[in-house]
Amino acid sequence: MKKPAALALLLACAAAAHAAPYGAGFYDTSEYMAGRVAVNIIFIESNGSIDPRTETTGWTAGKKSEVVGEIQNAMNWWAARNSAANLSFVYNSVTAATGYEPISRSSADEGLWIAQVMSALGYSEPDYYDQVFHYNNDRRDAAGTDWSFTFFLVDSQMDADGEFPDGFFAYAYLGGPFSIMTYDNDGYGIGYMEAVAAHETGHIFYALDEYAESGCTTAESSGYLNGLNSNCQNGGGSASCIMRGDIGPYYTPALCIHSQKMLGWSDLDANSKLDVLDLAPATVLNAYAPDPTSNVSPGYTGSANSIAAYPNSNTYAFWGAPRTANDISISRLAAVEYRVDAGAWQAAAAADGAFDENSENFSFTAAALGAGGHTLEARAKDIFNTYDPTPASDSLTINTSNPTDIPYIQDGLGDDIDYSTAKSKVSANWGSSSHPNGINHYEYALGTTPGTANTVAWTAVGVSTWVVRNVTLAEGNTYYFSVVAYANITGEASGISTSDGFRVDSTSPTARVIITSPVPAPTGPFSAKLVLTEANHVSGTPQLSFRTSGGLTVPFAMTFLTGSTWTATANVESYHSTGTATFLFSGYDLAGNLGSVITPAASFAINYALAGGSSGTVANSDGASVYLPSGSYAGTLFVSISTVGAAALAAADSASGDSKKIFSEDLAREFTARDATGGAVTTFASPVTLTLSYPDDDNDGRVDTDLLKEGTLWLYYLDAAAGLWTPIPGVTRNTSANTLSAAVSHFSVYSIRSANSSAGGMGALRAYPNPCDFRTTPSLTIDGLPVDALDTKVYIYNAAGELVRTLSAGDGVDGLNVIKWDGAQKDRSKAASGLYLFLVKTANYGKGTGKFFIVW
Repeated sequence: MKKPAALALLLACAAAAHAAPYGAGFYDTSEYMAGRVAVNIIFIESNGSIDPRTETTGWTAGKKSEVVGEIQNAMNWWAARNSAANLSFVYNSVTAATGYEPISRSSADEGLWIAQVMSALGYSEPDYYDQVFHYNNDRRDAAGTDWSFTFFLVDSQMDADGEFPDGFFAYAYLGGPFSIMTYDNDGYGIGYMEAVAAHETGHIFYALDEYAESGCTTAESSGYLNGLNSNCQNGGGSASCIMRGDIGPYYTPALCIHSQKMLGWSDLDANSKLDVLDLAPATVLNAYAPDPTSNVSPGYTGSANSIAAYPNSNTYAFWGAPRTANDISISRLAAVEYRVDAGAWQAAAAADGAFDENSENFSFTAAALGAGGHTLEARAKDIFNTYDPTPASDSLTINTSNPTDIPYIQDGLGDDIDYSTAKSKVSANWGSSSHPNGINHYEYALGTTPGTANTVAWTAVGVSTWVVRNVTLAEGNTYYFSVVAYANITGEASGISTSDGFRVDSTSPTARVIITSPVPAPTGPFSAKLVLTEANHVSGTPQLSFRTSGGLTVPFAMTFLTGSTWTATANVESYHSTGTATFLFSGYDLAGNLGSVITPAASFAINYALAGGSSGTVANSDGASVYLPSGSYAGTLFVSISTVGAAALAAADSASGDSKKIFSEDLAREFTARDATGGAVTTFASPVTLTLSYPDDDNDGRVDTDLLKEGTLWLYYLDAAAGLWTPIPGVTRNTSANTLSAAVSHFSVYSIRSANSSAGGMGALRAYPNPCDFRTTPSLTIDGLPVDALDTKVYIYNAAGELVRTLSAGDGVDGLNVIKWDGAQKDRSKAASGLYLFLVKTANYGKGTGKFFIVW
């Protein structure tokens, strides 16, 4: 092995050769010893144009034959060392002239004659190493090998010692690109050139020298697997090895394990395959489409590669410079096989005609597959007889059936319709059919019975799943769409699918009204019947209302009765205008036709007037009413009960601290009356009784939502002048009906409110004015008693403890439990001036006491 001092290499001078192994670069011509190798032999012949020619005998045919034979023996020696390396060699020899006489010059002058020779062979790189690398790549390409290196043979037959003047006679550069040998090989002679060539070939594939004179060390490492030079004579092992020099190891033969690792020879899993070659190919099988298919002989395509490369761990400095090690695979594909349903493997075809590259496309056709599911597999095999351990697969279903029936047909373009108002256009949409070969087209027809085509003949629409077309339809008829799907290629047809039909209806419904309440209608419930005249069913509930003479529209509540008849109920309110009220109707049939005509037109009279001073009641549906006894008015009277805007009451609500507004509902009502001429009537000859209701739907004794006790509720009227709500005396409760009633002599705004109840119970009692001067004050007041106190009784005692007077409800105790005493004793005589005590007793709050002073 020869190590030059320094060589400046143009590493980017050329790209990888076409035939190079996968991953190999321009300088990767001998990375590990395996596979096919091109051995190039160049015989150097001096022409004497620069140096005197001393080798005058020249390279005769016999000498060349000897050299080639010796080199072939050396290569065969290597091939026999390890069959797992799969070594084979291709030889090429050429004779090249130079003006120099190499044997007469130092080995250091090799660049002079090598550059001249390589230029003559057509290689013009500025560096002679690159010239030889280029030549090696070309020879690798031409021979179709994995690796390539060159022997330069220098004629030394006429030389005295068969050496260059500096003592070299045979050497090679680690990793290539060449080796130089003289014909005589120093004292070895031509007869032992085979041993010398075998040694130098080891260097070409990165094996290091092991003899002491080489200066080797055990710390050196080299080769694709970065093997240590552990058999170096300078401190290493002592195994006989071809890399120790001399001819003995060649004939033994001997090759140590350390040199083998440098060459790239290892078999860690002991499967008789070198690790650098023990990498499986990969296979890709393209899924067949469509799937399912009716094609019983589906054609498949796929791709395979054998490009997995063992990692290159070589750290050897390439001519003294750091190198980038490429991961390289010399594997190529040898075959791709396929099988069906785990049957016998069969050969697939290479797309380019032969499996001889590291990546290939392939195809095959599976024949005579039966109906049902199948699994097809494909596996690649490389040149080292390694199969893809995980074959690629595809599951395929063979289906020779007809297209699937249309899953649904919907009359119309959206959701299915049952009716259509159009008489000149039809439309339909349907679900897609399927078939392994795909759907070629759909055909539809229209008929008056399912599956027939007596209105529209069978018509193709391509692959569209909807249709709109003009056609003449008859009112009242039912029509049905039918659809058939046809498959691609074979043209099989699905079964006929039919819609559930639609009926043509463009006629709007009409109605008539039957009044079932007395007319003219007073205030209160009013009922009627609505009878529809419609050939088909109506959609939802029809609507009926009446419009008063004043323009107010009042809806009826509708309840289905039977057939096409509904009962309708509404309320005539006191604020409705009197006079003629007109019925209004609207309703849709299932086809979407809107009807609004009442035949014959219908109306009724509203008249809730009270006449001749007779008694009568005016009531609204919200529970507000007023009873007018006979003689309380004269002539004709129109009474109205209406709501009042919140803004008009806000000030009084805020100012009336002795009562609370009910917020869950608006309970304020304005009571008004007018005579026959429209004049306002505000007072009456005798009291009239008004009633207001409050919400307590669950009858729990509390106002709904507000949760106020109903015992605290009272009737108040709006004292407009004072801006306050004022309680009305004599209120009557009806807890079953949730109403309060009171007799009044005039109309105003009235409301139910909650009287403030004493939070302290009986402890808030007070008597005032105190002292009470009956000469200026008509009565003494005792209040602070809870409004909802029951069975209130008051006992008044003089200072001697004598009972002077007893007061109770209706006799000194009003509905709000406010107590008034006029100073009279139980015999109605005046009580004497002085100090008095009072005792108040209730059924639900116990008792309380107090004292006061009176004077006359």
